[in-house]
This record gives sequence, structure tokens and C-alpha cells, in this order.
Amino acid sequence: WISNKEAFILEKLPWAILIGFVPMIIYFFYSNFSWFGVWNPTEIYTDLNLPKPPIWAIISGFMFDSMRGLLVYNPIFILIFVGLPVWLKKNPENLKTSLLVVLPSIAGLAIFGGWQGGDSQIGRYAIDFLPVLLPAAAFVVMSLQKRIELAAVLVLLVITALITIDSVIIKRTYVRNDQRS
Repeated sequence: WISNKEAFILEKLPWAILIGFVPMIIYFFYSNFSWFGVWNPTEIYTDLNLPKPPIWAIISGFMFDSMRGLLVYNPIFILIFVGLPVWLKKNPENLKTSLLVVLPSIAGLAIFGGWQGGDSQIGRYAIDFLPVLLPAAAFVVMSLQKRIELAAVLVLLVITALITIDSVIIKRTYVRNDQRS
């Protein structure tokens, strides 16, 4: 059961969120207009001639592309997908709230044709929603019962670290020697 004070807070919470969120949205569109001269943020990219692949191809590329795929460069994130059903079973309300928070970001990425990130790693696009999904990976780690399962997670972690080191030190040297700013 919840107290009267908690009930009062829960009643007022949606309005508090709305009061905080609406000014940020107004400021976003105002900033967009003052910087780029357009109210619609998607109009900024009309001259870039970005590819317009179907959504399934964008999501597939975002996850599995050999040059920029999130799971290719960060195999440890596989634990998130394995942990989502565990999270749903152990704490469904928390998972639903977390998904409600991150789905707009994921939907935005799913319609952005420039998912490959140019010269940067794909993780920069996912940084705003991956931390919210890390409890799914934690549920996997907490449910490990055999040493082989723990070893598999450690192997994923080591592979992720080696890929990151390789990407930063070896594959990215051409960017350091490049004359572009």
C-alpha cells in the first residue's frame, strides 16, 4: 500500500514531467530555427543526400554491419538482449518504464539513413539509451550459475575490449594523420 503523501506525489508526477519537458521541446525547436533557419529538424539534412534505406536495413546495419555495427564492435551488448526476458520476468514495471524512455531514441535511429556514423563508432548514437538497458545485462550476470557461463561473459568482455583497443589504436590512425579538422 502507498501512503497519502506518495499518492499525492504520484498524481502530480505526470504534470511535473510535462512542465519540465514542454519548455525543453520549445527551446529545442527555437534553437533549431535560430541555428539553421528551419523549424523542422529533419529539414537540416535535406542537402546531405543521405541514403534512404528501409527501416529493417537501417536496424540490421546498426546492429550487425561489419564496419560500424553496434554488436560487432561491442559484443558484450548481446547480454542486453539475453537479459530482457529475465528483466521482464523479475521486474516488468521497471522494464516497461525503461522501454518507454528509450523507444523514442531507438525509433529516431531506425529512421535515420546515416546510421553508419561517418568516421565515428556507431556507439555514439546509442549512448543515450544503452545505459538505461544495462540492468538487462546485470540480470544475466546475476543469474549465472556455472563457471562456463561466467567464462563466456568474460570472453565477450575481453573481445569487446580488444576490438575497442584495435579500433582506437590501429584502425583510427588514418584519422590522426588526416588534415581534416
